[in-house]
Amino acid sequence: MLQTGAQLYTVRSYTQTIEDFTCTIQKIADIGYKAVQLSAVSKQIKPEQIREICDHAGISIVLTHSDPERILHDTDALIKEHDILGCSYIGLGCMPDKYRTKEWLSHFISDFKEPAKKIAAAALLLTLAGMLQGVMVSLNGQLNGWFDPITVAFFVHSIPTVLLILYLKVYRHAKIFAKASVPAYVFAVGLMGLSIVSISSYVTARIGAVASGCISNVVKMISAAVIDHFGFFGVDRRPFRWKELPCYLLAVAGTVLIVTG
Repeated sequence: MLQTGAQLYTVRSYTQTIEDFTCTIQKIADIGYKAVQLSAVSKQIKPEQIREICDHAGISIVLTHSDPERILHDTDALIKEHDILGCSYIGLGCMPDKYRTKEWLSHFISDFKEPAKKIAAAALLLTLAGMLQGVMVSLNGQLNGWFDPITVAFFVHSIPTVLLILYLKVYRHAKIFAKASVPAYVFAVGLMGLSIVSISSYVTARIGAVASGCISNVVKMISAAVIDHFGFFGVDRRPFRWKELPCYLLAVAGTVLIVTG
């Protein structure tokens, strides 16, 4: 289904303060638009604020017009900002002047080839991580047939720890310990990892990888949504959008069907 959106560049004079931006987005929503292309918004308005304002008005950010220099030299930060905005497409507003000749077209392709690969890889890596997680859950369940859950957790954590230390010290020549002080609670991730692997291997051996994975993912989705909504643990606050509720309900319903089968 095609969707008509509003281009914010047209109203750029009214997006330079957070008050004007809020008012403009609400008026766009009142007209009936459900999506916008983000461009020419003041740099003083943070991505978190933009997302919160648009979410409140029921507006999705489907595309941006980004600075070519940022695409070329600040790609990672730009990807992170788009993740905060909930936007899947990094747009180039217009061709930079030096590329607007026949001779320079090949240079444009050459210059932007690497940033384009990095942007595409961000989505690909996330997909790969999800696939590997499914495989790991299944293998953890099999290991539980030979070892107890704590021993399985030991295998899962000790081997990558040794490999990471070797990588950091030999390849990166990096210092392992942080220089700056960090909140004490962040070190709880080690205990959490131990608990997750132990419980996962125990449960998977009894109800199967699919059921175990579904329960884990649903609980993960809900807890992550709560953390994002309230900004717990210092994460960027991303308010929950009620239009997403049916997705969560479907996930819960699907999990119940699979588990009770």
